[in-house]
Amino acid sequence: MSDINVTIESPTITLQVTPSDPIEVVMITGGLKGDQGDPGPGFAPGGTVGQVVRKASSTDFDTQWDTMDIADIPGLAQALLTPSPDYIQFNTDMVAPPHVEGRLYYDAVERTLNYYTDIVGTTVNLGQESLVKVLNKSGATIPDGTVVYLSGVQGQRATIEKAIATDGPQVHKTIGVTTSQILNNATGYVTVFGVVRGLNTSAFLDGDALWVSPSTAGELTNVRPVAPTHAVFVGYVLSSHVTQGMLLVNVEIGNNITELHDAVISNATSADTFQYDGQVWRNSQFQRYSISTRTGSGGPATTQMVRYTGAGGHTETLPEATGSGRVLILRNSSGYPWAVSRATDDVIDLGQPLTPVTTTNILPGQSLTLIDVATNLWEVL
Repeated sequence: MSDINVTIESPTITLQVTPSDPIEVVMITGGLKGDQGDPGPGFAPGGTVGQVVRKASSTDFDTQWDTMDIADIPGLAQALLTPSPDYIQFNTDMVAPPHVEGRLYYDAVERTLNYYTDIVGTTVNLGQESLVKVLNKSGATIPDGTVVYLSGVQGQRATIEKAIATDGPQVHKTIGVTTSQILNNATGYVTVFGVVRGLNTSAFLDGDALWVSPSTAGELTNVRPVAPTHAVFVGYVLSSHVTQGMLLVNVEIGNNITELHDAVISNATSADTFQYDGQVWRNSQFQRYSISTRTGSGGPATTQMVRYTGAGGHTETLPEATGSGRVLILRNSSGYPWAVSRATDDVIDLGQPLTPVTTTNILPGQSLTLIDVATNLWEVL
């Protein structure tokens, strides 16, 4: 009896009869599909992309196509909306991915989580820096790395302009350094605290302290401005480089005397003094007097202080002491010491030798400062 081998490769069936029978090849048009059977229960026909088959009732084989809704799966919605994982582990060795707004990843260089903002190139290092979104209303483009102050508010957004140290009211509102170029009437970010990268810091050395420039708006200087120019500290140079420079920003405005908590300044004028009244420090006008009565020899008194250059004894009658806090300076311009003693009322004696008990000595070139503390009482300040 001969063996028959059947090979099926739709739409061809090959039959091989061995050992010596001829090979017969039968071609079947339309493949091996049989006739369509009668419709019956089972998988529902139809459906569209994304739909699933679900039970329509408890009846066997009663199914239908429908759209998937997580609310239909008991417990799934709650699990997805209120997850409670123990932790999330990020890849700590990955290279920074392409910039896509809202993307969060682990920075293997700074060893912290980063996320991308809406501005390409502006990345926030979580826990290592603080940024604020601002609006440029300066009338021109503000470059990357510019020190800026808060110039106002528009649409619940802080507006900025370039800071300069010679404008006290403006420079005292310095908020930080821009992290990218910001076009006029466009939004961008300012680093209030943290590191700004990719700057030209070649004019400085690593570790240099930087202040707001008094000569060029928006620029920095490593020379501390001197009063009356305002010295607003901005930060330190972390890397001096033409294109890859780095700044550590930590703005310190500093205070005027008028901003101190224990000082009250009113109607300040030239030559005011600063005095403590037992509660706060107050300004008062430095009073300069001429002496109305004098005996003995000596040059005329000036409006700034009493000068006595003659020899021998000398008596000065002071302005009436009323407790007004006035200050009087007696300067020894003679070639020998003065012996100063308190006499009666508003009179003091100067000279050498001096009969009354000596209370204070003023050497040549030195001064004695008296303050009006009470009625008929001047005391050494």
